[in-house]
Amino acid sequence: MNKVTWSVSLICPVVTATAAAATTATNAQRLSGMIAFSAGPFENGTTDIYTVRADGSELRRLTGGTGRKFDPALSPDGRRIVFRFQRGDDRTAEIYLMNVDGSQLRNLTRNQAMDYAPSWSPDGKRIVFASDRGGFFPHIYVMNADGSGPRRVGRSTGEYPSWSPDGKRIAFGVLMGSSSSSFEIYVMRSDGSNLRRLTRNRVTDNCPSWSPSGRLIVFHRNARNGLPRLYVMRPDGSDLRRLYSAPGEVPDWSPEGRYIVYSAMGVAVMSANGSHSMPLDLGDLQQPGFPSWSIAP
Repeated sequence: MNKVTWSVSLICPVVTATAAAATTATNAQRLSGMIAFSAGPFENGTTDIYTVRADGSELRRLTGGTGRKFDPALSPDGRRIVFRFQRGDDRTAEIYLMNVDGSQLRNLTRNQAMDYAPSWSPDGKRIVFASDRGGFFPHIYVMNADGSGPRRVGRSTGEYPSWSPDGKRIAFGVLMGSSSSSFEIYVMRSDGSNLRRLTRNRVTDNCPSWSPSGRLIVFHRNARNGLPRLYVMRPDGSDLRRLYSAPGEVPDWSPEGRYIVYSAMGVAVMSANGSHSMPLDLGDLQQPGFPSWSIAP
């Protein structure tokens, strides 16, 4: 099995709209915080990490050069970004860290395996990620924020992990068998114990993200026509419901939990109940996606 199928390369074309329109559409006060995302011609092997304030101001490119830089995750304090950097195919994927201004770029993993999908612990001291360093299939690993002390957590395969706000649990996607293309959402304690399956679907459920309150998990579900939709559920898998009728994937919550940012023909913001949505104006950037939302430093 070609391991490229394990990475979720979600590529979205550009949409333009004003940030003011997004604010009006969500019928809310001015959006706050910082959003990190990737953009660039993915098929040409070059993407970069950008940040923009949630109100659409201060768009900045943080990385340059060749290679694909994507899967960014802003730290809880908004001061650092971890992301996936691969100079070639998926086998070259490493996890890098930099300050939110793009300075002090460094490789945290330095491993011949595929390391990807990083996410922060609530206190910003550790990073959870997916890696196939233990064999053919990726598993969940945790390391310190400086890259030291990496260790496998739990026995289950998995990718795109997300830490609960209280630090006690990790949700992630699991491929259901070597001959399957279906992913399901699982949750376990942060020490790898008490593994539980949350979704039961014949298509892909992946990229879970905990709400700041810890009461909900948002994720994307690929329909049989191949178009992903956003769903929410409780951490025990109950009260499952679709948020919005239009396609969306790779969701993340705003710091206060009132909004959700996601990839949808660009980067879009919706109210947490799914009632309103509008794309964010990112100018002429190509294929923006993989958004992460945190407070502004």
